[in-house]
Amino acid sequence: MRPWATTMACVLSATLALAAGCGGGDEPNDARQVVREFVTAVNERDGEAFCNEITTREYVEKVTAATGDGAVKQCERQISRISQPELRVVRLDRAKADGDRVTVSARLEQEGEVQRQVFHLVEEDGEFRLTSGATD
Repeated sequence: MRPWATTMACVLSATLALAAGCGGGDEPNDARQVVREFVTAVNERDGEAFCNEITTREYVEKVTAATGDGAVKQCERQISRISQPELRVVRLDRAKADGDRVTVSARLEQEGEVQRQVFHLVEEDGEFRLTSGATD
């Protein structure tokens, strides 16, 4: 696994993996927008957006091994401390909807290396949120 892919796995798994205004429309496009906003939140170290708007509470609790507001606060601290080169969305390959769930395949670049990433999202209250992500 490339070094940045390991970092991405850590961002999604160890520190955790913005749908404001999304939902109720074109599900695949709405889910793709969440992936774009995920990249923005990681690059800007925006823990508040990442932990409160982009990911599900269940996911935050799972990866922080904490519960409730404590999990969110821990997630926010971890995201704000990320020290990695900037990510860039090269291409969003496909989005596959299955009920209230969408899987988005993307190609992300970091330090000149492109890696395929698969994001899993679920619709909650009319907005998509990340439930997990993994590199291929």
